Amino acid sequence: MTRFSLKLLTLAAALPGVLVAFSSLAQTQPAQSTSSLEIRQPEGAEELSPHLARLASNPRDAEALIGAGEAALKLNDARAAAGFFARAQEVSPSSYRMKTGLARSMLGMENPAEALRLFGEAVSLGAREVDIAGDRGLAFDLTGNPARAQQDYQLALDRNERDPILIRRYAVSLGISGKWQEADKLLDPLLRKSDKAAWRDRAFILAMNGQTKQARDITTVMMPKNMAAAIQPFMDRMPSLTPIQRAAAVHFGNFPAGTVRTAGAGIAPAPSTPSTAGNATTQAPLSNRDRRVRAQPSRQVAAPVATPQPVVPQSAPVTRPVAPPARTATTSPLPPSEPRPLTSRMAVPQPERIGPPAQEPMPTRQVQPTPAPTAPAISQERRNLAQIMSSVAVPETERTQRVAPVDLAEIARIQTERRKAEQAAAIKAKAAAEAKAKAKVEAEAKAKAKAEAEEKAKNPARIWVQIATGRDVKALAFDMGKLRKKYPDLLKGRDAWSSPWGATRRMVVGPFATTAAAKSFYSDWLKAGGDGFIWQSTDGLEVEKLAEK
Repeated sequence: MTRFSLKLLTLAAALPGVLVAFSSLAQTQPAQSTSSLEIRQPEGAEELSPHLARLASNPRDAEALIGAGEAALKLNDARAAAGFFARAQEVSPSSYRMKTGLARSMLGMENPAEALRLFGEAVSLGAREVDIAGDRGLAFDLTGNPARAQQDYQLALDRNERDPILIRRYAVSLGISGKWQEADKLLDPLLRKSDKAAWRDRAFILAMNGQTKQARDITTVMMPKNMAAAIQPFMDRMPSLTPIQRAAAVHFGNFPAGTVRTAGAGIAPAPSTPSTAGNATTQAPLSNRDRRVRAQPSRQVAAPVATPQPVVPQSAPVTRPVAPPARTATTSPLPPSEPRPLTSRMAVPQPERIGPPAQEPMPTRQVQPTPAPTAPAISQERRNLAQIMSSVAVPETERTQRVAPVDLAEIARIQTERRKAEQAAAIKAKAAAEAKAKAKVEAEAKAKAKAEAEEKAKNPARIWVQIATGRDVKALAFDMGKLRKKYPDLLKGRDAWSSPWGATRRMVVGPFATTAAAKSFYSDWLKAGGDGFIWQSTDGLEVEKLAEK
């Protein structure tokens, strides 16, 4: 059984506990600020309660399980969402909503490859491409396929062109591809609205494309001096990262281990106040889920088991972060507030050693760790990158609008007028083509009628007496010579003519001016022993004179 399957089974088995936890979460979950990592905006608290109520009476209600999973995604709890969707898969394995939810859960749990596989299954079960394009594009970026990601972002933006998350993701993808100037233009409307996440992404985009000075200018203006110094080593390394590493750094705050010496090691802290000095601790790196739990102003809940960073005394140097044994503590979440500089909460390590900056401790969380084996440095680097960049502020100079903002309503009006003009031009061109074709048909008809009239003029209707038939014109001429010798008086001065008659040809004499004249000749012809009948040709029927020898 794969690791993914084990995780889902574990979550599914724990569904009753998930229901209890989310009953509380649905009542207390606050609105959170958006970021480029959110799968859905956190507006699912009210949606979650009715689904939990239905599941309380019927744990195998597929619609309720899927609805609860989707609400959990909106609350940014990908693991709990995966539990709901895993149970829904047992009940309704052919649901494309369930597969889509699982894919988004895997994306939120930083497993983009599995997310892509599940998105593919969702489409095969009936999911629309446009509905999953925005999140599938992020998965493509995180697996090293920015070109395919940009196709999905464009598809998603065609339906929702004002979505800031889609715009930022698209811009980062362009930056990963080296198209930083296009990314800058795409972000411009958000930058002018003082979108902090857009400024953060712009700094990364510039850094990964070698625009180090511009990136440094942004971090220097937006961040305190010590924090700007701390982030600079990460920015300097961005151009050398692979596309996958760039996407992971921007979207997840994950930076390759062992490649950066952070600038936080040389930053001295401000003196602690009497109320906090005795309890100051270096806190453990926070996962996405930990950060969400600590951001909730809810009642006290049991903190998950974690491996914290050790206490860093003010007077003792720190050579490496060490992890104490696991412990359980009671936390009282901090109220939402603006990010604060780290200068007053840093440990004091020796200048030549690497030591992570400490964060302000939780007010009611007191832990006495004991020495433990050395912890790897990767979690510290990830914490530095993700948390430092989360403190980006918008520079005051950029708050003043220097050019006219983009008027989306005006753009929509122009696009509508352009479409109308194009439609009118197409209608006009079609009418012109139809008129031209009609004129051509009429001209051809007139030409044909004229030719027929001319032919009729050359061969008008006339009266004849047919005296013989045959297939060959020359043979008929020869036969006419014989008849002249046999009936010299009757045929004297009369020309022989020929006209088509089915598979053969007629041989006639005439034409006669009137029917009476034709009848008079025909009567004499019969008396002399000839054979034949009176025949009248129609207008246009060719009757040609025989070339007698």
